[in-house]
Amino acid sequence: STKEERVAASTVLDAGLLPSTADEESYVTTMQEALYCAILITYAQALSLLDKLSAERNYNLDLAAVASLWRAGCIIRAGFLDDISKALQEQPDKSNLLLCEPFRTEVANRLPSLRKVVIAATQHGIPVPAFTSALQYYDAYRTATLPANIIQGLRDCFGAHTYKRTDRPGSFHTEW
Repeated sequence: STKEERVAASTVLDAGLLPSTADEESYVTTMQEALYCAILITYAQALSLLDKLSAERNYNLDLAAVASLWRAGCIIRAGFLDDISKALQEQPDKSNLLLCEPFRTEVANRLPSLRKVVIAATQHGIPVPAFTSALQYYDAYRTATLPANIIQGLRDCFGAHTYKRTDRPGSFHTEW
């Protein structure tokens, strides 16, 4: 554990915090919406991972049944798992829960709250890895072109491995 190291660092490292401008009463609602949004995104990610694993290993998982099993479990038991199961049953053509109604709309309506909470937590030096991870998954999922190509550029710069461009076909090398 790095607990002792973090305690020592906390006494000497500046957090560079920004002043708070949040109205506490309205922020409670924002937090509730952000939490629900992050939970839905996390369930979507978990079900997507199970679906990919099922396809890879020929498990033939029924994701609607998985959600129902989670609902009957001893730890998760979230009430909206019934809604997730129903949505997956009624919309089997959707590749991700985020594309299923009503969840697509519920996430879209609460996404600004999730962004506000992640921004505010970052401004105040508060680690919120679950919120941040959910937002990052959502943003990566909804983005047609990701910035991963920068890794190709770095590999080319340090090892002349070439890279592909998005504006024309072929492999390229640059004298950096």
